[in-house]
Amino acid sequence: MICRRTFVAGAVVGCLADAAQAADHLPPYLTTLRPLPIRLRNGSSSTIGQQLTLGRAAVVSFWSTSYALCQSEARYLGRLRAETPNDDLDILGINIDAQRTEINVNWFIELTGAHYLHVYGDISTYQAFAGARSLRLPCLYVFGRFGEPIAEVRGYQRYQISRAVRAAIGSR
Repeated sequence: MICRRTFVAGAVVGCLADAAQAADHLPPYLTTLRPLPIRLRNGSSSTIGQQLTLGRAAVVSFWSTSYALCQSEARYLGRLRAETPNDDLDILGINIDAQRTEINVNWFIELTGAHYLHVYGDISTYQAFAGARSLRLPCLYVFGRFGEPIAEVRGYQRYQISRAVRAAIGSR
């Protein structure tokens, strides 16, 4: 019993340390990121703010067509989009492939069923969210209804995404 308590206490301390470290890497408020330029798939220019609605929780996912984990995450986000009312959640996928082709992007979206808004960004868009941290895909950010950063999830971690989205939708 003593060993178990020690283990549980150690696990709690480890979880708290992980949470504190993750909190250090949250992006700025979404209101700060709204002017960031992006390109719509039809080629026109836009900004993050023009594609996300304040008052809704938001997921911003950075992805590439060449990573299997990006496919898994996009598939999950597609299911999440289908299950969640549009008034509660915006999902924005930002493709940051350096040499993207429309054929590859269309293939990726159809393969994964990721039927939510996809736009094009670049490494500077990613760095506005992640700061100086190295690029690791997939990477997504969850924001509450008022643009407050809720979570950063690097690598595909379905349960962390689910918990963060539920928390963001519940933030009123």
